[in-house]
Amino acid sequence: MNNKKLTKQKSIIIEYLEKNKGKYLKVQDIFYDLHQEIGMTTIYRIVNSLVEEHKISKIPLKEGQGFHYIYRSDEKYYCICEKCNNVFQFEKSQITQMLSSLKNEFEINNNIIFYGICKKCQNRENIKKNL
Repeated sequence: MNNKKLTKQKSIIIEYLEKNKGKYLKVQDIFYDLHQEIGMTTIYRIVNSLVEEHKISKIPLKEGQGFHYIYRSDEKYYCICEKCNNVFQFEKSQITQMLSSLKNEFEINNNIIFYGICKKCQNRENIKKNL
């Protein structure tokens, strides 16, 4: 089967992703909303083909915790909290200086992902330490 072929199921998933533009989704989220129309295996296959076609971005979570997917619009960069798996997006302009120095050494793709601990989780950790 040609992955570039636009099937009914692929059209449904693309429409769903467009409606949820800007949201970070797991395959399970897509399945939860579309399970009446499309099976889990088909969703995985279509999502993987959309990643290969650069129509959506695949953002890895902590080891063994899967991926978030987001419908692509522009170059975006992500910070993922290692505690709660929330994904925070920021624009290229926020890291322009760093990118320009990196481009001397690396060819940069459209996805740059930073991992760390978000303020909310940091605050929770600080509260726990003070108890």
